Amino acid sequence: MEKQKAFIATENYIKNVSLPFGVGVVTSFDEEDAMRCTTRRKNLATQNEWLDIKIPARSSFLRLDVPLYEHGKETLAQFFSPKSLSLLFYAEGQKYFTKTTDVISGLVDFPEEKKEAPHEEVGRFYAEKRNELERLPSVHALVQFITEKTRNRDLAVTSSFLQMVGINGIIFSEDETERALIFDARNQIEVLHFNSERL
Repeated sequence: MEKQKAFIATENYIKNVSLPFGVGVVTSFDEEDAMRCTTRRKNLATQNEWLDIKIPARSSFLRLDVPLYEHGKETLAQFFSPKSLSLLFYAEGQKYFTKTTDVISGLVDFPEEKKEAPHEEVGRFYAEKRNELERLPSVHALVQFITEKTRNRDLAVTSSFLQMVGINGIIFSEDETERALIFDARNQIEVLHFNSERL
């Protein structure tokens, strides 16, 4: 996957922050924004420091201000995979498939239908869950939905889940500047250049 250039204040590199929509490291697409985020110790002759970095391609990020259904297929392919949906809806799936198995077991006189029925039911279940997710009004609502399903309502678990299914982070705007929250900065940020200057 092709990477894109971004910037980050040195003190924010590999420093997780918790935002209402995820946990990770905040980077900027604008060098001046990264420079503004740098700090310098007062009364000492130190420099402001920031990094030129490479981060994953935009297609692997959700955009906070864009409804889920407007994101490209490439972005959501792994998120809507049976593996992802089975993890996200595990408890509901267990109940549903237990009930369905009992019904299918009753099809003794129709061996062909009995063979086909489980595949159709699984497909129907996941299609229904996918539609449920696509109806969520925003990416923020999606993050809240996933967080509600975690054991301790843990936003860090939600971020890890999204990372696991191919979503590298969330692009958002703050102070009229576009930034990216990267869930797994340690593995997804590549440092290109160190910058130091007194601002």
